[in-house]
Amino acid sequence: MDEQEASDVQDKIREERKPQKLKRFYKKATVSGKKAPFGIKLDGRVLKTPMKTALELPTRKLARKIADEWNEQGEFVEVEEMFVNKYANTATDRVEPRRQEIVDEIVAYASSDLVCYRAEAPQGLVDRQAESWDVVLKWAEETHGLTFICVAGIIYATQPDATLGAMHKMLTETKSSYELTAIHNLTTLLGSGLLAVAACEGAFSDDEVWNAAHLDEDWNLELWGADDDAAARRLKRRKEFDGILAFHRLACA
Repeated sequence: MDEQEASDVQDKIREERKPQKLKRFYKKATVSGKKAPFGIKLDGRVLKTPMKTALELPTRKLARKIADEWNEQGEFVEVEEMFVNKYANTATDRVEPRRQEIVDEIVAYASSDLVCYRAEAPQGLVDRQAESWDVVLKWAEETHGLTFICVAGIIYATQPDATLGAMHKMLTETKSSYELTAIHNLTTLLGSGLLAVAACEGAFSDDEVWNAAHLDEDWNLELWGADDDAAARRLKRRKEFDGILAFHRLACA
């Protein structure tokens, strides 16, 4: 097999591995139910999750948005672009059946949270981290009684058991599965359980949370500049960030 034939084979394999487009199979999506939980129907048929569970949505606004996402589809259904529907599926299929695991994972991130680990130098970065991250730690303590240890350098700091236990209790007892879905997705996206909770509770503006999570990255960009691929990846992450917060707000509306 020559080089061109090998390239053609690889192109064919990549093409076959692409997700098959789902042709639109319905005319209209509608909201069902006069009070919570609300459902979605496609031409009168109940919309179900990938695990074949009927969606039971906590607010009409959330249900309306999901119906809008389905109605806005064209000839093909772009499932991955339907952010609100995707997170509602996640809440139903993955979070509700394993709430404690989800809470454990969020708290695990917080045990080595981004905002607790500071640079030792240069001073400009040290100052910028203090300005952006100290307010997050202060908010956590004043709002939820969570006292986190902050350290400089790469030495691991063990957070107090009382702090992690209190955070676990707070998430378990006060957050719905829909809220936990948003917090968990933000935690993995931002690398910070504290920023994720703060964002969902509206403690800071969306841009403040986003900039706090990308402070180190922005510092390096100022020094070395950005490339097109990195900029595209960041834009994609920001789109996901905005989608998660939109989902959260609709679930709590």
